[in-house]
Amino acid sequence: MADEFLNFQQRAADQTFSNPHTEWQHNTFLGRLTLLLRRLGDNPFTHAIIAAFKQGDESGFSRWLKIGSNISVIIVSVAVAYAVGRILQIFLGKEIVIHQEIVVEEEVKLSDLLKKAENDKSISEAGSSKSTNKARRGKTQSNEKQD
Repeated sequence: MADEFLNFQQRAADQTFSNPHTEWQHNTFLGRLTLLLRRLGDNPFTHAIIAAFKQGDESGFSRWLKIGSNISVIIVSVAVAYAVGRILQIFLGKEIVIHQEIVVEEEVKLSDLLKKAENDKSISEAGSSKSTNKARRGKTQSNEKQD
């Protein structure tokens, strides 16, 4: 009789703990994820895979299983590295752009600059004198026509 009472107390204590936990498992995203992982872990297929790993290198299936698990670990690690990189990129900025400027240095003598300035000045004076000559010719021709 005493054992039944103690078992009843233990079951009641377990029930008071279990009810909120069960409610959490069924109502939250993390709880559902926990239930899914528990179902995956306690599955006959999972037990068969674990048994194949324990057998060693005796069967071809265990070799293929190990190769597949190694490849999947590599793929998952690359995906995690990519995800971490994208998260860091969000915090640091969208793109890292490197600007390069090309600067060309040239030595120029003052005498060369002065000669160039004189040439430009003489060319502009010659151009302006030609335009004034054209204007004069136009006026004289128009004056002659009127007379």
